[in-house]
Amino acid sequence: MPKYYPINEEAAKRAKDMNSFSDYQPGSATAGYRAMVDEAYAAAERQKARVDPMYHDKIDTLVDRYARKLAENLNERNVIDARVPSILISGGGNFPVAKKHKQNAARDRNYGEYAEISKLLDKIRSVGMGGISADDDLAVEK
Repeated sequence: MPKYYPINEEAAKRAKDMNSFSDYQPGSATAGYRAMVDEAYAAAERQKARVDPMYHDKIDTLVDRYARKLAENLNERNVIDARVPSILISGGGNFPVAKKHKQNAARDRNYGEYAEISKLLDKIRSVGMGGISADDDLAVEK
């Protein structure tokens, strides 16, 4: 059963309001997060079916780490997006260009972290698929 971490809906609403004229649908940030976590748990279950049970704890640890780090990353992304409004929302007069540059730099760092978090999915899919190491105590049984 998937373990979910909290998503800050208020920050998601502020981020949407600062960057879009359309209304925020309550719960949409949490629903998107949960869909991503559900997909990760499904991949973990498929991998568990393919590998030896000794790898199941490692897979569980990786998928939990993915869910936790993804929630942290999405919450941080919403906070970053809410810092400075889009120029299309605020208009060009007295637009805080320097603040927007800082926001864009923070957003780039956040996307880099998201790319690293996404690599956890590849790790989940590859657990137990490597060769047998000679220094493994259970090498003979494998």
